[in-house]
Amino acid sequence: MHFSILDAEAYLGLAGVGAILTVVIAAAIITAVLASLAFLRANRHEDDARSGVPWFKAAGALGSLWLVTAIVSPVTEYFLRQGRPTGSGDSSAFEFGMEQFPIFTNFFMYTAFTTFQVAQIEFTIGLDYASILSREREVSGFFDEASPVPHIIGLVVYICILVINAADLACSELYYSGVDAAFWPMKMTALSLDAALWLFSIGGLISTACQHYAAPQKRLWRILMVMNSVTALHHGGLTILAGFYGVAIAQENVTYLSTFISYAQLIFSSWMFVLCLSIGYGVSVMAHKNGGLWTKDISSHLSLEEAKLLCLD
Repeated sequence: MHFSILDAEAYLGLAGVGAILTVVIAAAIITAVLASLAFLRANRHEDDARSGVPWFKAAGALGSLWLVTAIVSPVTEYFLRQGRPTGSGDSSAFEFGMEQFPIFTNFFMYTAFTTFQVAQIEFTIGLDYASILSREREVSGFFDEASPVPHIIGLVVYICILVINAADLACSELYYSGVDAAFWPMKMTALSLDAALWLFSIGGLISTACQHYAAPQKRLWRILMVMNSVTALHHGGLTILAGFYGVAIAQENVTYLSTFISYAQLIFSSWMFVLCLSIGYGVSVMAHKNGGLWTKDISSHLSLEEAKLLCLD
């Protein structure tokens, strides 16, 4: 997506530009606050059931970086274009430099989204650990026996999506450097990114839903289901918008349509990410404060001695 203030000014006026930037700035502030609080309050304490916490912190930091660049980039581009004298220097080199702003903004965005989904997968794995722990009443040594396969699957998917993200960046660089043949590969990798994240989110949702009858921690299960559902809706919406954007770009005389779709993508993605991050923050902090949501739910299925051992970090 490419948010251009000049295009927005042409279609919406300065008031419209200000409204869009205000909405995105508000999302950036909330994201930064949540990321900062997560770094201060959420801790793993060497507990495998809390393995999603480091990923969640990384997602918050990357999300903050993405939204900062999403705000700074169009503003910088606007002033650079406005301050450039007409007919000065090589316009192709200038345009290539301007395109670096949206290219790297998109790169940070997709990296943040992918990292957050791994955090979700890890939280679901933690729920599974906690469920088995509460059923078998084995506090000591249980986590060492847990299968590493779910972690490996999440990591493999994460790496695959990052490879597609890097390919999208490379195709974008080639196209804007003058290689016209890279246009469709650029569009296909961008659409593939959204589709891959959508499928990843659906997989996480199904994985969490399958624990309905096995998980004694119903409250935690419901929260994770809400978080996974919101993420699936987020990436489903972005995939649909990306499809419309690709069609609009390929057509002539529909610049206004692609412009408005890019605004919708930016606002939708930023606030859906804020919503996902807010739920994830609740899971991260509640999972650890005073024994945490994990322990509170598990303790009702354990003896007093076992619950005390579990609370010791």
